[in-house]
Amino acid sequence: MELMLKIYSKDIPVNDPLYNYFQTAAGENGQIDPDECRALLTAGYGSEFTMVSCIAMIQMFDIDQSGAMEFQEMKYMLNEIHQWHNSFTAADHDGNGRLNANELQKALAGFDYNPSAEVLNVIVLKYPILDFGEFIAICTKLRISYGVLSDHQLIRVIKSA
Repeated sequence: MELMLKIYSKDIPVNDPLYNYFQTAAGENGQIDPDECRALLTAGYGSEFTMVSCIAMIQMFDIDQSGAMEFQEMKYMLNEIHQWHNSFTAADHDGNGRLNANELQKALAGFDYNPSAEVLNVIVLKYPILDFGEFIAICTKLRISYGVLSDHQLIRVIKSA
């Protein structure tokens, strides 16, 4: 959270190349809601993002607790998703745009999410093969829950989606 507060600023550099992207997605109110987040990410990554994932991402990155993302919050979210995408791509050894159980484990280890074997088994049972949108759904659940919930509680969160 401290890092997010350091990055977050109400000052919007209009010369930032992402600003036009943000304005297009945000519309007239200047904030990205879950529907706009979903459209933005689906268009940007070519993979379907669930509404649950988009709501969770807004909750994670909504520093000012407005219920939507402003420009700097969106930038922070896109940075995190870029890291997840790099981990996904690096773990996708066969290049098919999907992760199997072994690739998933490598992808999660790529950014310090090291779920127990029990948690990983539940993920693999629910998602035997994951595309990028499904991977993001898992990442958001793990990021929100990591270090906060027990394995038993985390398994219930994963099964609930």
